[in-house]
Amino acid sequence: MNGTITKRCGCRDADGKQLNNSCPKLSQRQHGVWTMTQELPPRRDGSRRRFRRSGYATKGDAQADMDALRALLDIADKKTDPEGRVRIADLLETVAASKDNIPDYDETKRKFATGQSLSTHITVGEWLEQWLEGKKGLRKKGRDRYGVDVRVHLIPRIGHICRDRLIVGHLDAIPLF
Repeated sequence: MNGTITKRCGCRDADGKQLNNSCPKLSQRQHGVWTMTQELPPRRDGSRRRFRRSGYATKGDAQADMDALRALLDIADKKTDPEGRVRIADLLETVAASKDNIPDYDETKRKFATGQSLSTHITVGEWLEQWLEGKKGLRKKGRDRYGVDVRVHLIPRIGHICRDRLIVGHLDAIPLF
């Protein structure tokens, strides 16, 4: 995937037109900002998309973000998993539009490997409900017992917490039955 890092500024000429990268002061270290543009895999309909971010103080900062983007794109194999690359590109397109931080590589890789949504944060309560639905092989009594524990004890106390934000302190705060 192609990507570029450029430096530009907001200086204007006598006519009021922006000079961008033709500004004579651009060679000065403190003048202008760095911009990073990374080509993303095309959308499902085949249209082109890019990840653009501006305002970097140094070229190294822009390069670090570009490297992070490329690492995220490499989670899904280019040749064997084109649908996975589109999923990751959808996440990056959402991040670019919202100006959020670039997602953590390890967390994204874990979510991708387990088939979770990359762009939504699931709560502990939602996850417990999904887990409970997956317990089809249990006897009825066991499934009912799990259901009571989940719905009566766990969801009211920790169900509102995002699953990736759950810490031991949350679990320690649950009183023993």
